Amino acid sequence: MRSRFACGARLIAATLAAAIVGCGGSDFPTAQVSGKVVHQGQGVPNAGVTFAPEPAEGGYSGKSASGTTDASGSFTLSTYQPGDGAVVGKHRVYVHSADELQFKLPGAALEGLSLDVKPGDNHFEIELK
Repeated sequence: MRSRFACGARLIAATLAAAIVGCGGSDFPTAQVSGKVVHQGQGVPNAGVTFAPEPAEGGYSGKSASGTTDASGSFTLSTYQPGDGAVVGKHRVYVHSADELQFKLPGAALEGLSLDVKPGDNHFEIELK
């Protein structure tokens, strides 16, 4: 009796886990997004870049994408898998220090910066002021 109950409980748990993973927003198509964060013409290293989808009519518009700049200030965004880009559509863009304790950004992105991710490859240069 216990083994039948345990088997049923595992089946229910596996079904629920699959349903939760399936509801993770992967129904939203992504597009490649790369770019560079610059300040006074120079690439900014160690900057975290986040693209947060702006809500469409009806609410939820997908998961945010993020990435970190390399030594030259270049970044590639990821949403569901490494390097898969960002959800297609309008995004609020946020730039922050990837490590506040060790590195302070030399400026800030424009408040309310919004960029449009289109199907295909997207490349953006984000200027810190």
